[in-house]
Parts: sequence; structure tokens; C-alpha cells
Amino acid sequence: MATSESTATKQAKQRKAYQRRKARGQARAARAQEVEAARVAGLPVTQAHAAGIDIGSRSHWVCVGCCGNDRDDLIEEFPATALRVFPSRNPLP
Repeated sequence: MATSESTATKQAKQRKAYQRRKARGQARAARAQEVEAARVAGLPVTQAHAAGIDIGSRSHWVCVGCCGNDRDDLIEEFPATALRVFPSRNPLP
């Protein structure tokens, strides 16, 4: 029995292996994100004054203008329910 590893040693090895796999996965995801960001940054702007809208079931995202300088005021989220979008048209008393 002296040659068998203890449970704590096995768990430590498994933890290290998991951490290595996790780090590799995170590095791979970061590289993919950088490649995608570089690809999108290289696209030409066809209409600098156009708006982009992402319609969702819970909220709508709107971007007005070109976001090359990462301004937060160009992107806004709106709730998807009509009562919140149009409060003056609320049919309920």
C-alpha cells in the first residue's frame, strides 16, 4: 500500500490538471475574441449616422452613431414591455 497515492494527492493532481485546462480554455477564448475584434475593426463604416437595434424578449438595445471611441452614451437599453416603453399610452388607470 505504500506505492498507492493518497486521496489528497490524487485530488491535488486533478485540481492542477483542471486549472491547466481552464487556463488553456480561457487563453483560447481570449485569442478568439481578439481575432474577432480585429476582424470587426477592419470593416468599413458604410453609414456613420445609422442606428443599430437588437430586439430581445426582455429588453431592446439601441446604438446610435459609430462606436469607435467606446462612448457609453451611444448604447442604451430599453425594457421590452409596451407599458414601460410608452408610459403615456398606459391603458390601465
